[in-house]
Amino acid sequence: MKINNIINSNFIKLCLILLLILFTKNLYSNNLQLKIIGNKNLDEEFIKSIVNLDQDLEDDELVNFIIKELFSTGYFNSVDANIDNDLLTIILNENPVINKIQFTNNERFKDEDLKLIIDKSLIDIDIYNKSTVEKIKNLLIQYYKNYGYNLIEITHSTKKLDNGQIDLNYKIFEGEITKIKKINIIGNEYYSTRKIKSVLRSSETKFYKLVSGTSKFNENLIFLDERKIEEYYLDRGFKNIKVKASVNEFIPDKNQVVLNYYIDEGLKFKINEIDIIFDDNITDIGIDKNEILEIIDLKTNKPYNKSKIDKSADKIYNFLLNKGYIFIDVNSIDEEINNTVKLTFLVNMIDEIYVSEININGNTRTKDKIIRRELELNEGDPFIPSKVKKSRNNISQLNFFSKVDVNTISKNNKVDLNIEVKEKSTGEFNIGVLYDSYNGAALVSGLKENNIFGVGRYLSLSFNTTADNAGLNFEVVEPYIFNKKFNLIYNLNFESNDYSSSYGYEVNKQTLGIGSRYDLTDDVSHFIKLDYSIDDYHSITSSASDSISNMSGENIQFTLTNRLSLSKLDTGFRPSEGYIVKWKNEYAIDNFMRNKISYDKYYNFNKKIFSYRTEFGNISSLSSANVEDASKFSLGGRQLRGFDKSGVGPRNSSSGYIGGNNLLSAQFDYQIPISESENNMLDLVTFFDIGKIFSNETDPTNSTESVRSSIGSGINFNTPIGPLSLTYAIPIQSESYDKERKFVFTIGWVN
Repeated sequence: MKINNIINSNFIKLCLILLLILFTKNLYSNNLQLKIIGNKNLDEEFIKSIVNLDQDLEDDELVNFIIKELFSTGYFNSVDANIDNDLLTIILNENPVINKIQFTNNERFKDEDLKLIIDKSLIDIDIYNKSTVEKIKNLLIQYYKNYGYNLIEITHSTKKLDNGQIDLNYKIFEGEITKIKKINIIGNEYYSTRKIKSVLRSSETKFYKLVSGTSKFNENLIFLDERKIEEYYLDRGFKNIKVKASVNEFIPDKNQVVLNYYIDEGLKFKINEIDIIFDDNITDIGIDKNEILEIIDLKTNKPYNKSKIDKSADKIYNFLLNKGYIFIDVNSIDEEINNTVKLTFLVNMIDEIYVSEININGNTRTKDKIIRRELELNEGDPFIPSKVKKSRNNISQLNFFSKVDVNTISKNNKVDLNIEVKEKSTGEFNIGVLYDSYNGAALVSGLKENNIFGVGRYLSLSFNTTADNAGLNFEVVEPYIFNKKFNLIYNLNFESNDYSSSYGYEVNKQTLGIGSRYDLTDDVSHFIKLDYSIDDYHSITSSASDSISNMSGENIQFTLTNRLSLSKLDTGFRPSEGYIVKWKNEYAIDNFMRNKISYDKYYNFNKKIFSYRTEFGNISSLSSANVEDASKFSLGGRQLRGFDKSGVGPRNSSSGYIGGNNLLSAQFDYQIPISESENNMLDLVTFFDIGKIFSNETDPTNSTESVRSSIGSGINFNTPIGPLSLTYAIPIQSESYDKERKFVFTIGWVN
């Protein structure tokens, strides 16, 4: 028993001694002397800051740990270390310092542009290593791909300098821009292929779009178009819409792709009930739900509309904000009942969290302030999740970026917002030849840039010419004047028009204008503009009216134009549902006042579109003289099919058109899709037009103020060179002196 006690006692002592040795060794390791060999460019104190000796490790493990830590920095080509007699020796072979980065073979972008995107990235470009080289290479490749260069290849080489530094050179093989040959829309039942394509930002390559940003293949832009289609359906009742895009085919020899958009529409829903539920913490403030329901733009028995739901949530938030509730969030949920939806807005109190920093990355071209002005919150504001979502949507709608991501980083009661964007091409150049029966062949070309100099400024230059007319227009739109959502517009326009066959004169016009366009509400917009014009009337024939003859030579005029519009259309281009009301007022100082009101309405019956348009116009003199004939209303052409341009109304002779002080017209169209095939898209159109010109102050030779009308039909057909239209109209009511044009042929986009 005694022997066992002795053994146990000795064993315990031995264990304590071993533990003491290990503990002492760890303490000793933390007090190692450090010697660094081989550092030429990096400061010794900097290296010591990387080496963490406070580790509970054996010598060999500590050495391996330190080697890995130093290697991970990317500053060293090789690292060795050893411990001998309490001395830790680290032997380094530094990676060379990058003296400069150069580029060769780059034609699309200047060296300065490529250096700028590298400088704006978070890549450490001071030290040469494999990781840095690859990061820069991938950054450049992605930048080129954002502009459609999907065949981009980049290699690199180095040049060692006498001081041990290196020059890093990237050789760029840009290749050609990958174009979209064809876009297939698959699975759409309710909306036509043409309608869905009008929603896309991408477009098919056409010969008249020589340099078009929308026909370049960009994966990020394709995914953005997925969302555009989804948004279109979500605002029209299809709350379960699903869209998937894919590259169906790549044609290497032509560097073109064929895209497929697969659509699962689902059911169309209507809203059958709207409710608001408040957080328990705010139920005692006496807010009347009906008062809130009156301010939102949603009604029962109307189609589900995601945009209106989001806007209604914003209105509820602002309403409660005015009541003193800052830290609230408003979201919506819906419950499906057959093909109807019960919509509920949830109003919740949230934690008092503020926005600390807002960081924007990836905007190599667009200025920070252009992005920041789209944000719904700023540094120091309460953090409201719904406002973050809306800010992201605002940035996306600029159409400057192929990708927009917003991430949040929480710290205590504050949140940082990190906004990551990817630039895309925002310029476009188009050229083409058009033809229509009214004007003959026309050469048209246009250059536009939506984000010139990266400040969100819009610039366009367009030119068109026919046998009788030519025009050149330069326009600049400056957004956010006075830090408000006001667009300042200024333009310079030159026109040369030959009206010899209709009015008996020719005129050259020069116009300098400045104006503003802004939204009064979500659906109502206002445009105001002041024009200074010089009209030079010449080559006046004997058939011209006295009013025209008296205007021979230069005529200077100041004109103030106001336009007000209320739009409930599903889309501004080729609408299929909704309505739009327009009012236009022109005040020509000391000359005339002209007003025109129009109303357009569209109905969609399973891709069959019925529409009608009504228009009324009046012009009155502001002086003792009669209104000049050149300023009066005319009727005919596309406004009254079956008749020529200015073919209806008062005239003295075949080439002596007078016009009238009042205009009244209406058009009724019914469009039926005959074929939805991509290669054979065909629509049948039937129409009825009616109108009249009346109340002329003078007494023209032919001035019967009777109603004119016509009926007809036509086809719209997509061709590789643009849309083709054939219409045939028969005048029902006409006068003997009217100029008729029953058959009209049009090819290309003609306004």
